[in-house]
Amino acid sequence: MKSEDNLIKAALAKDQEAFREIVDIYQAFVFAIILNIIRDYQEAENIAQETFIQVYRSLPQYQFKGFKTWIGRIATNKAIDFKRKRMKEKEGQLSLSDQLLNQDLSKQDLLEDRIIRKEELENMERLINRLPEKYHNVMIKHFIQAKSYQKIADEEGVSIRTVGSRLYRAKKLMRQYREEGG
Repeated sequence: MKSEDNLIKAALAKDQEAFREIVDIYQAFVFAIILNIIRDYQEAENIAQETFIQVYRSLPQYQFKGFKTWIGRIATNKAIDFKRKRMKEKEGQLSLSDQLLNQDLSKQDLLEDRIIRKEELENMERLINRLPEKYHNVMIKHFIQAKSYQKIADEEGVSIRTVGSRLYRAKKLMRQYREEGG
């Protein structure tokens, strides 16, 4: 019997140290798979953690037929699910500036005012799109989709305090981008 099989059996018996050893052995492998699929270092770290949580939960279903392949498949599926979710969020949405323009301007506004407002909104959209994804997401959800801190926290899987912190940092970064010339 391989030492890997012994580790798996020990982890199945709720031996936390054995599972920690499995994580140590496979963390670079799992991270590489995920990073190759989603190309975002921070998100890859988060998804790698989710992968190991899933591995721990699914360990009773493992049939001792190629552990590395099995764990690689879980990592791949987690990364693909993340990518699909991200694509779904972006699919079918108007550009940020079009959404804001449609919300804020009535038919009575002068054409010149609309053009100026659209340029301002496009500039804001450019700044928001430069933000790291975790800041970008909370800005869109709070200011465009008008979601509450609680709703954003639930969707992002973070605390309300983290949402507030991300919004604060996003605004600060946008100010910095604006001062640098956009």
